[in-house]
Amino acid sequence: MKKAMVKINSELVYRYFILDHNMPVNEVNFYLDYKSFRSLNTGRQYAYYLCKYLNFLEKSNKNYLKATDKDFKRFLDYILWGNSNQTNVSSINGAISYNTLKEYVVVVTGFYRFLNDERSDEFLDKRHKTKMHRRIDRYQKIYCFNYGNYIDSRLRILKKKRVKIRWLDDELVETISTGFNTLRDKAIFLITVLCGARIGEVLSLHYDDFVECRRQNLRFIKPHESKGLSEGEARDLLLPENLCRIIDSYILSERAIAEQESGAYFTKELFITLRKGSYQGNKLTYNSYRKAFKQAVKRSGLDSSLFATHDGRRTKVMSLLKYQSEHGDLTDEMIRQIMGWTNPATINSYKNMKDMSYMKSILMKVSSFEK
Repeated sequence: MKKAMVKINSELVYRYFILDHNMPVNEVNFYLDYKSFRSLNTGRQYAYYLCKYLNFLEKSNKNYLKATDKDFKRFLDYILWGNSNQTNVSSINGAISYNTLKEYVVVVTGFYRFLNDERSDEFLDKRHKTKMHRRIDRYQKIYCFNYGNYIDSRLRILKKKRVKIRWLDDELVETISTGFNTLRDKAIFLITVLCGARIGEVLSLHYDDFVECRRQNLRFIKPHESKGLSEGEARDLLLPENLCRIIDSYILSERAIAEQESGAYFTKELFITLRKGSYQGNKLTYNSYRKAFKQAVKRSGLDSSLFATHDGRRTKVMSLLKYQSEHGDLTDEMIRQIMGWTNPATINSYKNMKDMSYMKSILMKVSSFEK
């Protein structure tokens, strides 16, 4: 699996590729490109799962174009037990969770559905075109099989799902904030919590845009990247004044020192790499921030495996929903626009139905209508 920059529609973008003896696997890479259109991280995850599947088939002397549903079931057993023949083992502690197993199913069955799609015919190597119709029934058996029952029959050995902290209360926000070693990372964290921004949006903010906002005494700033949107289509973020002061301090201290040490005075992004080295002064990457976030959680005395960088965005949604339940002058459509969703139904996955204050407000509203 390799990451490389390619030219798509006269624009250079990163994509993940799977190679077989240093040669690209065309059908697989077209599928990965399709899945990377909205998010490169999605392409990376799909490439990882597909790579494990293809390596398993290669060890079994099987070509993925000739694989059957039985081969895929053997693969699922393989990632459960490490041996595709140990299908009768029952007293073993699984190292893979139910959700991870489902993700393997989604990725691989989606790949065969993609192969079976008549639109993919134009992408296939010429040597495979004449054989495609004979493979249609075989591919349909792979992606039409009910894997839900197959997975459920193995629940007893799957790794138990860990209950993660998906929403942060004020105390948790304050606790995690004290765990950051830099003003930069603290500012990024608070932007996700107070503005509900995605990490990709935060890291795409430009230095000149923020400086101009401060000069004009404004607090609105627009990300240059947003999920599923072209540049310039992203929503504005409203930065609270106390957060702006933290960013000001970061610019005057940490960023200024990094620029002086690296000589990289013209990085357009607001948040840059501070650590000395060849990347100092460059745009901060998601993986670097994620590592800093996990370390901050750990320093705060919390279990870092229970927290994710997306928790700040979920927390913002719940704060809007609580306000909506208590005041009623905020609609779901307004929340959708604030959060930058294209699908109004997305709000449902962000609701914390275990939040007692939120549920109490809803129940009080319902009881008032019944009187």
